[in-house]
Amino acid sequence: MPNTPPQHLSPKRRRIFFALMLSIPVLVLATLYVGSVFARGGWSYYKFRIRQHSWSGQAWQADPTLGYAHVPGFRGRQSLRPEVTQAIRIDAQGFRVPEGGRPPGRSGPTILSLGGSYTFGFGVEAEETYTDLVASHFGGRGYNAGVNGYGLSQMILQSRQLMETVQPDIVIASYGYWLPQRAGTRYSSTRFAAVPVPFVAGDGAPVDIAPPAFRAKIFDLRMADHLTRPPGPVGALVYLRRVAFPLYFHDDFQRLRVRVGERIGSEPRPLRDRAAVARAGYTEILENATAAGARLYVLDIMSYTPPSVAEIEALESIPGLRFVPTRDILWSHVEGETHDDYFRVFAHWVDGVRVDKHPNAFGHQILAEEIWKAIEADQADPEASPAP
Repeated sequence: MPNTPPQHLSPKRRRIFFALMLSIPVLVLATLYVGSVFARGGWSYYKFRIRQHSWSGQAWQADPTLGYAHVPGFRGRQSLRPEVTQAIRIDAQGFRVPEGGRPPGRSGPTILSLGGSYTFGFGVEAEETYTDLVASHFGGRGYNAGVNGYGLSQMILQSRQLMETVQPDIVIASYGYWLPQRAGTRYSSTRFAAVPVPFVAGDGAPVDIAPPAFRAKIFDLRMADHLTRPPGPVGALVYLRRVAFPLYFHDDFQRLRVRVGERIGSEPRPLRDRAAVARAGYTEILENATAAGARLYVLDIMSYTPPSVAEIEALESIPGLRFVPTRDILWSHVEGETHDDYFRVFAHWVDGVRVDKHPNAFGHQILAEEIWKAIEADQADPEASPAP
């Protein structure tokens, strides 16, 4: 049998062959990625529809400095369960106020509170928060700047922005281990997306705070509108098309860009040392408050977990800082020593079921009492209080 000479591909066919070979892994990766978007979108839709905690309307918007912020003038309701809701009203400056507005005509001290959801008062009415209770006790005006999910980096930025606007006499800055922890991360986690937030990149003076890595997409998608749609396959497909695909395509690309930037050194890295973040952050808030003629009180809200000794020592070592502990007084109301015992007194319950662990109205009352006791002690004996 005669030997058949080997057939060689022409240059054009060779290019086509190699293009096809390269396209196969690309198509496989693209298929896997689209499948992951479907899976994440379907899971987020499921969580979105069954979640117990919900808000009516669009309460937040993207912010180039803070990552996200309240929508000025927002009015709506938050719910722990469909049958348990609280009124939410945000004034034109972004502060939470009672449904009827901030009480006018008070001549007492002006009080500014900085913090996250504990300060905001998740699960309670505005007038039940420790900010409003302290302001009412002294016949003053309370400015509640707490925002759900905020960390120490946003509190520092707020202290730079709000002192001149509010001109407070007293500043209450909350402390819990999660606040400096959040200040050392790029993203604020939500049920549906990772929202870029400012973070502490260095503990100098003033604190080096890096801006959000990119503009959050989730606030442009008006997710609350999908709560009005009937659940089911059609609603899920609409959610995937209008929310999941735009959100995940945008965020995945941006996060990849940021990760590459970290590797090549073009993106700053968060400072992970919580004690260093806490000391630098609360020192600057103290300096900003003092420059505005206000006295700072740092309220310990980390009451149901063991204290971070390093962070507490860092705070107590700051000259002039007034630290208000609350752990002992809160636990004095608890019969038992476990978290469940604590939450039985201070968490939110509906029909015998714990629906949220944020402090209830009773918890806010005790926090408020500890703050005003510290303020009254300083007023009675100014020389005994820490010098600003």
